[in-house]
Amino acid sequence: MKVAYICRGKCVLVFCILVVSYNLYSNLHVKFKGINPNVKGKNSSNGIRPSNSQQKFVGSNFKFPASNSSFDKANAFDFAAKGEAGVSFIPNLGQIANEDGTKSNDVLFSANSNGVNVFLRNTGVSYVFSNESEITHRVRQNLKQLEKSGKINSISKLKKEEELFNKEILKTHRVDMEMLGANKSPVTVNENETEGYINFYNQNCTNGILNVKEYKNITYKDVYQDIDVAYYSNDKNGLKYDFIVRPNANANQIKLHWKYANSIKLNNKGLLEIETELGVFHESIPKVYQEINGNIIEVDAKYKLLPGENLTSNSKTNNNEAIVGFQLGNYNHAYPLIIDPWATYFGGAGDDAFENLATNTNGDVYLCGITTALSVITTPGAHQTVYGGGQGDALVTKFDVTGARIWTTYYGGLKRDYLVSIAVAPTGDIYTCGRTNSINGISTVGSHQAAHSGGSFANSYE
Repeated sequence: MKVAYICRGKCVLVFCILVVSYNLYSNLHVKFKGINPNVKGKNSSNGIRPSNSQQKFVGSNFKFPASNSSFDKANAFDFAAKGEAGVSFIPNLGQIANEDGTKSNDVLFSANSNGVNVFLRNTGVSYVFSNESEITHRVRQNLKQLEKSGKINSISKLKKEEELFNKEILKTHRVDMEMLGANKSPVTVNENETEGYINFYNQNCTNGILNVKEYKNITYKDVYQDIDVAYYSNDKNGLKYDFIVRPNANANQIKLHWKYANSIKLNNKGLLEIETELGVFHESIPKVYQEINGNIIEVDAKYKLLPGENLTSNSKTNNNEAIVGFQLGNYNHAYPLIIDPWATYFGGAGDDAFENLATNTNGDVYLCGITTALSVITTPGAHQTVYGGGQGDALVTKFDVTGARIWTTYYGGLKRDYLVSIAVAPTGDIYTCGRTNSINGISTVGSHQAAHSGGSFANSYE
């Protein structure tokens, strides 16, 4: 047994007895929902204990990482006293390890952005997606139904919860973005230190790695000649990164090798579309600008696919890798240039899927789809802020050009509803279409057909 603690600021010591039985690196890793950053591509594991199942001890969270083992066989322990909004970056001081137990020296920082585990490497970023939130939502819904029917009580609930989690399949998918030709030993600058610290106790650091600080801003200096990359927290939409091109530097040095996806392509709207086992995410058309004499001057920009001399022969046929650069319009080379791509993970404690997107002349992005999440979805004042019911409500959301969410609304009644297509007129009006089984909450007064005429569609929306 071990005794561990964590304090933040003026703290009260909290002692917890930890029963440690190691079954380490069962394709997962300790920090941030147990994801191992060194498992490339898709992966799965039978039986999990999600890290967002927490026991609270005076403001601190006792987190069980995901594991193949049961409750009393956690792989390692993470004590974290959270409380600040946005993404924080944690330096890797030896707590992150490879599958064979050796230290993962190429990972410099880790973070969690809206449910996606992020590992900042010396020359790139690894994104690890998982279905853990879906599993947790499903298990909790099942437990509520069992409690409501009287089949379990407060004493038997924990055992049933363990049983339900152990029946689940945890799926993960890692996608990498590698900066080709980049400096392999960049100088990093850590800024905006948060309050408190984290202590780690893992098999590869059994004596503990203590007093690890978190930061809101990380800058890699000279990843290319006279080009920096800045990672930072946007409280509205999580992790962001900017390339900072200093005066007279060559922006064509930037070559981003995306790999380990199911498919990667530029869609007909110019967005980089990356498909994983767990869905599709997009890198928006980058916002590129200069600040000259106090004025923000925007620069035309879009992604471009570069020749694939660094791709494997397999990826050339399956499109699961791509090398991407930036095609830039004219700009003043005597001033710094900021290249600001963005991507975000969006969803609540349920199943969420976007089916289609559209953009307006300002570069704002509109998406539509379906959700079963009951919370953390809509914005105040939206058309419909309360979940309508059934097996899913339609969902519409808008992000601005920087990736900040503007608004989100449900659109649905008592049964299943979803939207499959969306368009935006020059006036700003939104047009969308889809399917519904609901007999309420859909039509408006005086519309062409105000009442559902009967029938239904299949539950699958894939």
